[in-house]
Amino acid sequence: MNQIKLKEIFDYDPETGIFKWKKTGKGRLPKVGSYSNGYIIIKLEKKTYSLHRLAWLYVYGEFPKNQIHHINHIKDDNRIKNLVDVTPSKNCRMNGLRSDNTSGYKGICRDITEKWWKVTLCINKNKMNIGRFKNIEDAVKARKQAELDYNY
Repeated sequence: MNQIKLKEIFDYDPETGIFKWKKTGKGRLPKVGSYSNGYIIIKLEKKTYSLHRLAWLYVYGEFPKNQIHHINHIKDDNRIKNLVDVTPSKNCRMNGLRSDNTSGYKGICRDITEKWWKVTLCINKNKMNIGRFKNIEDAVKARKQAELDYNY
């Protein structure tokens, strides 16, 4: 897929983030895309694409070099001003708390079987175990120190 081909198939409004099929024949055209994990995807020429990556291609003429981060954390808001091309590490740092987070802190989870707080940090796609702590305060302190130590 390239920008020229994409613009032959769709109109894209960068202010709303909405793609629309261009009329290419008789009949009603389907809605653009379906949902997968909150993101809008579409199959074109036997390949699946995320619409946020196609928005980037449509506007800038090339696919993003890294990952696309949605600034407002709304996965189907594909307005170009809401999209930024970031490294996987930066994308991980910019993401909010996971929905299953029970500690209220990023990178800290409860090990239910042993009743410890486990601290992790993701650097360049590698998950690092920082340690396990009896109380949440020590876990938070260790996480903050690890972020400083690794320029997170």
